[in-house]
Amino acid sequence: MRRVHAAFLALAALASVAPHPARGSGPSAGDDAAMLSTLPARLAGLRRQGPPGPAPGPEGGAVLAFARQNVTAAVTLSGRTALPVPDGPTSASARGALAEATGDASLRMLEEATRRARAGSGRRPTELRWRSFVVHDGSSTDLLCNRAALPASRGLVTEVVCVSGVAGRMMTVGITITHDRRGGEEAIRLACRFAAAARAALRDAIRLERA
Repeated sequence: MRRVHAAFLALAALASVAPHPARGSGPSAGDDAAMLSTLPARLAGLRRQGPPGPAPGPEGGAVLAFARQNVTAAVTLSGRTALPVPDGPTSASARGALAEATGDASLRMLEEATRRARAGSGRRPTELRWRSFVVHDGSSTDLLCNRAALPASRGLVTEVVCVSGVAGRMMTVGITITHDRRGGEEAIRLACRFAAAARAALRDAIRLERA
């Protein structure tokens, strides 16, 4: 009934065959929260919304929210695995994390769109098309991302999810942007700036800690 873009299905298939390391002997949720606490009060024009909290789901970890008008975002860190997560977005762990984050975002977007349709603000969607892309930092691939958009009562809602390994942990960034119908490209650029800034800030904090 709900059809999802082939790129998401391919990522889900990769996640289903990717090895799942045992949990419980890696960094604690407190370590994840402490690392998130190093993020600045403002990233790419978005402001922090309180301290880090526990991340939902079986992976554990910690999550830190950011927001500005018409934009909400969350940075999640999870390192509760037996083996460190490889740095960067090219590992099987990263592909699995992106598939999981995309699935969660799909359910949330479709449920919200269904709620609006029941309230008389548009039609209930039957399809959500995700498009995959990467964010480059110099010559290396920095982030692996998916994006999708759905009509809203006024304009569109664009959702972007990105993943990358950082210091043995998986960083997942989700950002939701409400904009007019001509603002799609700028919404994606904002999401990329935010995700890249979050990863760079965490990477710099780790370098200072190890120096």
